[in-house]
Amino acid sequence: MDRIKIIWVGRFVDFKISSIIMMINFIKENPKYFFTLVGYGNYKRKIERYIKFNNIKNIKIIGKSSPEEINNIIKENHIGYCMGTSVLETAKLGLPTLIAPMLPSNSYKKFKEPVCLGIFGENSGYNLGETVLKDNMSLKKIKTCVENIVNNYEYYSRLTLKKIQQFDIELIAPKYYLVIKNSSMKLQKNEKIFPKVPIIKYFLKRIYIKLLRY
Repeated sequence: MDRIKIIWVGRFVDFKISSIIMMINFIKENPKYFFTLVGYGNYKRKIERYIKFNNIKNIKIIGKSSPEEINNIIKENHIGYCMGTSVLETAKLGLPTLIAPMLPSNSYKKFKEPVCLGIFGENSGYNLGETVLKDNMSLKKIKTCVENIVNNYEYYSRLTLKKIQQFDIELIAPKYYLVIKNSSMKLQKNEKIFPKVPIIKYFLKRIYIKLLRY
């Protein structure tokens, strides 16, 4: 790989802006990387002003795109950097993906170095960045994670594709059906059992996208 390309897919909103700016700061200090942001939201102008003020050239912003366009854009990159179900959009195409944490809008100023929640598939469980952090113990340096991916790219790409299978509706739905069918557990009144929230959101999102195509 010549210049390593990192991509963000997601909205530009208050609880995501700190993570976005931290990656921008990483790109500023490491000009051998290129950062593409695909998304929209009311914090777009703040991002544009921050990039302009810091005179960062190796970044571009792409606005709202269709699912097909996003897939083609993602394929042009090497590493994903996302939060929530957007993590699954880059991971499903085999891009090793850093998980961006959900943070208050100005909290990027509190960190000496840009941080993330680690690499998708590597001890990430079902956490896609949506857990509010109670401490900094679970945070990883973006620089360390990116360098690990670059130095072991094939390994992390395979790990990503293996992990993404845990979110595949065609593989998961039959398992949940068998668990419910064979369960002898009695539920208390008003008690419900559901899969992890990120999985539900991802399923609904995929169904919505498919409906739009018809």
